[in-house]
Amino acid sequence: MKVFLTGGTGVIGTRALPALVAAGHDVTAVARGDAKAELVDRLGGTPVTVDLFDAAAVAAAVAGHEAVVHLATNIPPLARSARKKAWATNDRIRKEGSRNLVDGALATGATHYVQESICFPYLDAGDRWVDEDSPVDHEPWGFAGAGEAERQTARF
Repeated sequence: MKVFLTGGTGVIGTRALPALVAAGHDVTAVARGDAKAELVDRLGGTPVTVDLFDAAAVAAAVAGHEAVVHLATNIPPLARSARKKAWATNDRIRKEGSRNLVDGALATGATHYVQESICFPYLDAGDRWVDEDSPVDHEPWGFAGAGEAERQTARF
């Protein structure tokens, strides 16, 4: 399967990319800069440079891929994580980037879409299992971006 991967050079992506390649997938991964492109290449993927906030460029980059796997984030360092402003880029990736990726995937015929998310907004379920249908509350904790990314994924 041809897979378009964002976040392939991040903490999760550097594990996901080689696993996808080992499973026999042809992976194109977003790389910002030469060093990141070399990393994607070393991990077995094909690097591509694309601005996730440019809808037309995202659609062009996604074209020809059967699956889109969105793992891109911008988690601030712990020392700055209590500041709402520190999460601005991460929220933009989850809101605008996810919308552009879903739009591109739908427009170009992708059949699969995977969105990385977070567990913090799930309400306490006591002894019950928590799953995708469990209640969440994204707003008080400032995780509206994750909620929007999940809504975009549901649209796919």
